[in-house]
Amino acid sequence: MSVPAVDLAPAAPAVLPVDGASKGSRRRRVMVARITRVASVVVSAGALLILLRRVDLPSALRTAAAEPWPLLGATVSLNAVATWLRAGRSQIVLNTLGHRVNRVRMIGTQLAGQTLSWVSPVAAGDFVRPYLWRSRDGVPLTPGMVTVLYERIVSFGQLAVVGSACIAPFAFSGGLLAVAAAAGACLLVAPWLLARLIGAGADADQTAVSSGWRDRLVHAAGQLWRLAGDGRLSLRFTGLTIAVVTVSALQIELLASGVGLALPLWIAAAAFALSQVIGSASSLPFGIGPADAVVVALLVHAGISPAGALAITLLSRLTVTVPLGLAGALAYMRLGRPPGTEVAAP
Repeated sequence: MSVPAVDLAPAAPAVLPVDGASKGSRRRRVMVARITRVASVVVSAGALLILLRRVDLPSALRTAAAEPWPLLGATVSLNAVATWLRAGRSQIVLNTLGHRVNRVRMIGTQLAGQTLSWVSPVAAGDFVRPYLWRSRDGVPLTPGMVTVLYERIVSFGQLAVVGSACIAPFAFSGGLLAVAAAAGACLLVAPWLLARLIGAGADADQTAVSSGWRDRLVHAAGQLWRLAGDGRLSLRFTGLTIAVVTVSALQIELLASGVGLALPLWIAAAAFALSQVIGSASSLPFGIGPADAVVVALLVHAGISPAGALAITLLSRLTVTVPLGLAGALAYMRLGRPPGTEVAAP
């Protein structure tokens, strides 16, 4: 049964009073938000300072300078593969809700959203994607928002589980390691299992005929719940997330091998996955500080020298963060223009 698309944000929504809202409560919320932001910046900056104080930066730079150019080029080229996989992941979620975006534009919006998430607190800039889908491909805002929410919630949990599973050999062995691996597999499918047990889709197929904001939010929540209960989507989404982690781990491993450091793929996978989880909570641009500290700590724990671990981290920033950030900025400049305003080629 098809589900009607309801736009959460019409073109000109009416401004309605909010019960209990007052100047005092708004002021308190603003104050709490500012304090939280300052605390996050302090923690992130502190993590960066501690990292730099504990590592010989000149030695790390000398190690990084020894990286062969062919391996740098191979690492940069793998960004295209990772971006293609992420765009495909977004596409299958949006397809499940009955909408489709041109694949090239999907890649562009994915790059734009990723770059804006890197430069915004708690990766909030990623929510520009639904607006780009609406302006460029006519996708109503509700399915777009639900798609991004599903991606953010599920991929965040999956990265945490995959990263934890990869570092499990540090803490467990034998039977306990097998139990930890089984627990990780169960956690990967936990959203689908929970939705099936409770009964996903019970409210998702109801037609949202009211124009009230509460009804729209309930309808969006139903769509999100329906996605959680879609077993085929869950399987494909999980597979694409694991593929992204594998490609990103291969990039780290290539950089390590280029400077003569042996690094198992599963350690590289843990470094990428957990740094993404921790870095998303950073208030500094690109997750600088906490994300880098996670990578260095895991690599050092795996037996790599602190200078070597920092060299790999710096090279990863150079070959992954910089190219993707520039590509995302260009994509947003291109897609952020109102349709029809592009200058035609002569």
